[in-house]
Amino acid sequence: MNKKGIEIAIGTLVLIIISLVVFTYSMYLLYSVFTQAPKDIARQSLDQIDRLMKQENAVIALPLANQQASEGEKLEFWVGIRNVKGTDSRYGVQVDFNSATTLDGKEMLPVDKEEIQSWLGTSIRSRLLPIKKREYASVPILLQVGTADSGIYVFNVCIFDENTPENINCQISNRNKFYNNELKQITVEII
Repeated sequence: MNKKGIEIAIGTLVLIIISLVVFTYSMYLLYSVFTQAPKDIARQSLDQIDRLMKQENAVIALPLANQQASEGEKLEFWVGIRNVKGTDSRYGVQVDFNSATTLDGKEMLPVDKEEIQSWLGTSIRSRLLPIKKREYASVPILLQVGTADSGIYVFNVCIFDENTPENINCQISNRNKFYNNELKQITVEII
């Protein structure tokens, strides 16, 4: 039997095993990085909401309002709401599509507003959430990017209370009808 041939085969086998171990570990690391991103955004958003509410006494906080995505990707934004009324009250979040521009800032025409609004699924107007006086709560805004051209998509975010009529669009012209007369925006950049 040829010993040189066996040595080469054993060396090759060891090299293949080491390569498989390195490849498997690399895939594990890659998977860990990409699956942790949404959790990190939620944690960072909640930390910033806590900071804004406690240190800066914000009434409405919407940190990390700009995110990049590609078609089919799920995004998560968080908004903090403080009850500054003298009594316990109930609040909700309404999100309406506002505008779309190309990556170089030109208005995107035509735009299928219903398709883009559908990215929000059923969370266009959330259920009312009870918040005790002088306390705050954090509410998620979930969005799944549908079919879209590359560009920048802007959504208006308004906070409403139990007295806000349901048929009001979240637009700048209606800002005074929403809680604290504020209108915030989230931006999704499709790459």
